[in-house]
Amino acid sequence: MSTTAVTRTASPQTGTTTSPQTGNMTSPQTGTTTSPQTGNMTSPQTGTTTSPQSGISTSPQTESSTLLQSQSTGTLTTPATQSTIPNANIAQIIENISNVTTAEVLNLTNRAVIDNIKQLGKSDEWTETNAQVLMDKYLEGGAKVSTAEEVINLGSLIQSVPSDMFSEMSSDQMEKSLPTLSNRSSLLDDVQRSSIMRNALTSIGINQTVNIISGPLVSAIPLNSLYSLKTITSTTFERKSWTQSQSSYLVQKFVSNQNSININKIRAMDQAVIGMTCDMIEKVDKADWIEAANIMTKMDTFSSTKVKCLGTAIHGTLNFEKIKKEKLESIPPSVLAMFPMTDINKIPDTHCSSLVHLLGQVRLNLLPKISQKRTDFVNRAWSCAKSNSNLVKQLGSLVCDLTATRIDSLTKDQFSALISKFKSCGTFDPDKRVAVAGLIKKVFGSTSQWVATTVEGLGPLVSTLDREDLDQLPIRSDIADKLVEIIDNEEMNAATVNPNFDFSWNVENLYDVTYYMLRGGARRFRRDIETNCTSINFSVDMIKKMKELNFKWKSDELSSCMTSTIFLETLDTLNVVTKFDQIQHTILLMKAKKAFKLKTVEDFTAWKFKALGLIKKGFSVQELKRLRLNTDTILLNFGKVKNWENSQGRTIVQQFRNGLCLLPNKINGKQLFAFNNLLCFLNPVQVAQVNKAAFSEAMNKIGKITCGTPLLVAWKNKAVETFGPVTSWTNSLLQGLQNIVAGCSAAELKAINDTRLSSISSLAIPFIPPEVLKELSVAELKALGFANLGSITEEQRKMLNSQQLNVLEEVLDTRLTSHAGKIATSSFSYQ
Repeated sequence: MSTTAVTRTASPQTGTTTSPQTGNMTSPQTGTTTSPQTGNMTSPQTGTTTSPQSGISTSPQTESSTLLQSQSTGTLTTPATQSTIPNANIAQIIENISNVTTAEVLNLTNRAVIDNIKQLGKSDEWTETNAQVLMDKYLEGGAKVSTAEEVINLGSLIQSVPSDMFSEMSSDQMEKSLPTLSNRSSLLDDVQRSSIMRNALTSIGINQTVNIISGPLVSAIPLNSLYSLKTITSTTFERKSWTQSQSSYLVQKFVSNQNSININKIRAMDQAVIGMTCDMIEKVDKADWIEAANIMTKMDTFSSTKVKCLGTAIHGTLNFEKIKKEKLESIPPSVLAMFPMTDINKIPDTHCSSLVHLLGQVRLNLLPKISQKRTDFVNRAWSCAKSNSNLVKQLGSLVCDLTATRIDSLTKDQFSALISKFKSCGTFDPDKRVAVAGLIKKVFGSTSQWVATTVEGLGPLVSTLDREDLDQLPIRSDIADKLVEIIDNEEMNAATVNPNFDFSWNVENLYDVTYYMLRGGARRFRRDIETNCTSINFSVDMIKKMKELNFKWKSDELSSCMTSTIFLETLDTLNVVTKFDQIQHTILLMKAKKAFKLKTVEDFTAWKFKALGLIKKGFSVQELKRLRLNTDTILLNFGKVKNWENSQGRTIVQQFRNGLCLLPNKINGKQLFAFNNLLCFLNPVQVAQVNKAAFSEAMNKIGKITCGTPLLVAWKNKAVETFGPVTSWTNSLLQGLQNIVAGCSAAELKAINDTRLSSISSLAIPFIPPEVLKELSVAELKALGFANLGSITEEQRKMLNSQQLNVLEEVLDTRLTSHAGKIATSSFSYQ
């Protein structure tokens, strides 16, 4: 056995000694040892460790037992000798919930949680992990969730109630609970909503349920349940967030057999107005078209295809050459954008101010990037600005389509007024990026003089700067914090969308400069030397500050410096980092096992799986085969994770089938909701065996899958088995099936009535194989509508003939040949 000499360095001012191995500092007066990573102080007399964040003390004799979980029951144990947080300290926790660690919540006794549940539930700041731990303690202490009063008392902690408890509530208590559950429904997951809705529909029926509930909870009502509604009145729509599919059905019934639709009907529809079809728009009283258009276009989810129909309807009522200012200003910007450019150019220059203002308010993602109109609008507005330079400040979203030359020509004053609009544009082409960066430096000066508010005000525009300018930013923690916020916001908002409508930012060039700034500006830090946890500032505070940037830690740094204390105190930061690689996930999983004091992976239980978040991706296939995946709650936690490796996904699905004793035909709707991102790892044979009732219940969730063609075909076949042949599919059903429609063959797509083709979700279009899409006739392509044609990808367009391309040019008002190469080829990736 080798021995290592320990050398301690003493401070001449205080006499404090520092260990070079751990960085711990020991006071000669008290003997107290302080950890530089956590700030925790340990008394040599008692061995008690005190956290400076919470002021909570933990005895070393009880620290391990505090975090132990019973291997036989999966419950959180609270030994009689455990040092627990008394009720008096609950108030301190409630006042500082955003900074409370999982370790501190674990230290609460079951009794303390039960006695203070109403106070604990008042806060909306609980992390998912801590809310789950509190719920486990509440239930393990003998409390229940079976009455409306208990539902009310839980407050925000309702988010962690096991879905089975909602299923088991009595009819009268469920009915009494529905108003509260409606108000809190944004906190509930799909499985919880499904359980609530199944109980409510069984207990009190569809009519009473619809009368009581409000908000997003209504989205959990299966489409086929709405078929049993006796009457549909204005109260059916009040304060209810119906889905596109539900709205389509309800609105169709609401205005059925009416030759005309008056404005009172439109007003009564509330948010469900998104269910209006082009045929219905044509029936709106002409005198009400403008007001109806304003109501409809205020809804972000109102399809651009329907906006196009509004434009067509209103266009014929206008005389553009003689249009009055008041009339022009009454037209919704989105509708104006659908008018032919030849008519927009006829609008008198005397109305330039109103016209530029309206064009600048057009929703950025209304028109695909390939639309020629985007350039035409800029040209018209720029022409107006020649006689009134102040109009440049009203360009609004049009700034995103300015050429580099025009961006260069903006004055400091004009650019400053338009910064908020430039921030919404997303990553620029190289020439525009240089132009924007030049203006930024012209307005704000050298980056070496910037302060945090400058960075905050520019937001993602900071990413237009080159590395040399970024390196000159002052090394200040407040600036680093703002850069982290920018990175975190853009990563959170990033989504897989058709490039034709992608206005997201690529901020990868901010990663390194932000990381080094957080590290104190060590831009030339030698990463090849032996890891020293103190010198690299590996601490709770640093990990919380870095957020998504935690993926920048080297594997050996995570391995060497991540203590159990640091892991538990930063778990809710680490478990949402999307850019960790497999090695980092594996290391963090190893740290989780140690922090949770688990002997084997079989000892992981429901709340621990939830606490792991994305770290679950660190499980190897061999470990996944040993996990106890045997509850719907655990299934939900795994289903929330995206981008599993194929081998992992298939193994997880098999383990759940074994653990839950699931034959495909025994999977219920709630479980299909829980599978979520794992749905793509079922094979076509298993999909074929899913029972029709479960599929019908979970159709909205399944319709969002982004699987490859074989799985989409399998789910389409299940839809045919459940709802009948494609030719019978209604507008509402086509909208509810969403991406599943992409599994249709060319013959099936062609068999859909032309009047219904526009009801296919634009999100499904990129998933239609190019060889299928090219079989549609010119008339069928045109019938797909504006939104769907705008979603056709470059890869799909390559297989269209000249006549088909002419349809796209006509409907989208674009010149496809002149945009070749403008948009990167879109090849949607499948799980």
